[in-house]
Amino acid sequence: TGGEDWVGGLRYFVVADELRELVPAKGPWTSLRSVLVTLGGSDPFRATPAVALALCAAHPDLSFTAVVGPGFAPDLAEETVALAKELPNLAAAVRPPNLGAHLLTADFAVVSGGQTKFEAALFGVPSLILSSGAQEAGLGRAFAGAGAARYFGAAEGVDAAGLAVDLGRLRAEPGLLAAMSRRCRELIDVHGGERVLDHIRQKLS
Repeated sequence: TGGEDWVGGLRYFVVADELRELVPAKGPWTSLRSVLVTLGGSDPFRATPAVALALCAAHPDLSFTAVVGPGFAPDLAEETVALAKELPNLAAAVRPPNLGAHLLTADFAVVSGGQTKFEAALFGVPSLILSSGAQEAGLGRAFAGAGAARYFGAAEGVDAAGLAVDLGRLRAEPGLLAAMSRRCRELIDVHGGERVLDHIRQKLS
């Protein structure tokens, strides 16, 4: 209305250049070996250490990387880094400029309910989603409904042990994670920005 025009949907997801350049290097999903835990730039509910600890304990055969975002409180960052020094299957990625390099090597991710779930899907990485607030919960459920992820619940007061059990259930279903990875790549690609520009050109012509 009023001369405005909108496009929406995952086909129009605009990918940052630094991620776009890396996506072609990601091969098809083969097996679950490496899991990325990234709960937002600040992890406002301070869930990263508990989630990482529960996952590492329940799945000692997997390697985990916990992202320490740029907005982490100093004590939360210190706790996460210290945990990574204690656990043999946990590494800490401290304030990476973006997640591209980590998504290249990840086979699965535990993510916050914001943009990261889309970035993971772009790389064919299926995920478990934790939400912050009602809007993220709705979006997380909708995205999970498309088959690229599972929505676990709220990040606030998260049942970390239950999340680790959920990952075990996903691992136990033959072919499920590979199918979720394929669905990720069906939903999102690197051409969203081009589609937006094409739409603008069509409106201006």
